[in-house]
Amino acid sequence: MTQSITLCGKYLAPGGHLETGCVTVEGAQISQTAAAGSSTLPLPPGAVILPGFIDLQINGAFGMDVTDDPTPAVQTLSRRLPERGVVAFLPTVVTSPVGGYPAMLAAVDLTPAPNGAVPLGLHLEGPFINIERKGAHNPAYICPPTPENVRRLINPEKVRIISLAPEMPGGLDAIRAIRAAGIIPATAHSMATYQQACEAFAAGAGYGIHLFNAMPPLHHREPGLIGALLEPSAPPFGIIPDGVHLHRAVMGLIFRSRGVEGITLVSDAMAAAGLGMGNHKLGDREIIVDETSARLHDGTLAGSIILSDDAVRNMVRFGICDLPSAARMVSETPARVLGMDDRKGKIAPGYDADLVVLDENLQVYMTIIGGEIAYRRESI
Repeated sequence: MTQSITLCGKYLAPGGHLETGCVTVEGAQISQTAAAGSSTLPLPPGAVILPGFIDLQINGAFGMDVTDDPTPAVQTLSRRLPERGVVAFLPTVVTSPVGGYPAMLAAVDLTPAPNGAVPLGLHLEGPFINIERKGAHNPAYICPPTPENVRRLINPEKVRIISLAPEMPGGLDAIRAIRAAGIIPATAHSMATYQQACEAFAAGAGYGIHLFNAMPPLHHREPGLIGALLEPSAPPFGIIPDGVHLHRAVMGLIFRSRGVEGITLVSDAMAAAGLGMGNHKLGDREIIVDETSARLHDGTLAGSIILSDDAVRNMVRFGICDLPSAARMVSETPARVLGMDDRKGKIAPGYDADLVVLDENLQVYMTIIGGEIAYRRESI
């Protein structure tokens, strides 16, 4: 029997503004939005209904690391992320020995947990990055994007994004090969000049990873990868809005430059997200987590300890943008990057019934995935 759910309150309309009305779900799709009606489920005061969140870059959380143990980590993330409003995600594997990728890709199981967030494919961050901008990646595993190495990572059934430094020898050919295989090439951990970045976009790079991080600073005579990604015609890019990876003033500049259409909010979370302070792992490297950040022993940032709901709250709390804009950057724009914006990322008839309900404090009250309640807080 097809389940029907109606939620009434303020909801994010396709035009990017909040409307008061009702959203009805029939089975796995949104069947209608209406100006009036009755909720079939109680909602907290001041509730806001948003498209479910999509995280394009998450290395782990809740004590699990995707690189270290992919299948159990994916299952844990799938099961737990609805608590944070996430309906779909790209489990992210950091730089690893290149010879091990084929076996890992063959073995990893991307089946979601029952009523869990859906893994839409892996994000392979590395190993074709620039050692000068390695960040927390293990330099011993960084390698060139030769045709043979690229083929080891090509698995369209399991992989959605491969991030690389386009200026590396063979980088543009790698981007073309990745794009031809139906996978999204992205720029990351790079020393690319402005011209090299523009050549990467022309070759098919369709996304940029954590703007300003793991790339040279913006310079007035050599804008570099940052300047290229800030161009209106450039592909969208991710930012980590934790207040650590980017200063609030820079986040404001980025938003005013590219707006909702050019930005995705990513967690770039690592295993310690959701756990608290202590020593944890990122791949095979030990990470120290304090109240605000995750770092290597030398102080290098190693992913974040926020999740998607934190990202939305931070954008609003920091005064960068309003709630509709923040919500679109973690739903509509990621769906467009993935080529899934015809069915995900909006509240409209015919779209997937992936919804998150926030209370007046922007805390997650309920998450619906494919028309099923994946998470509901006990108290209103």
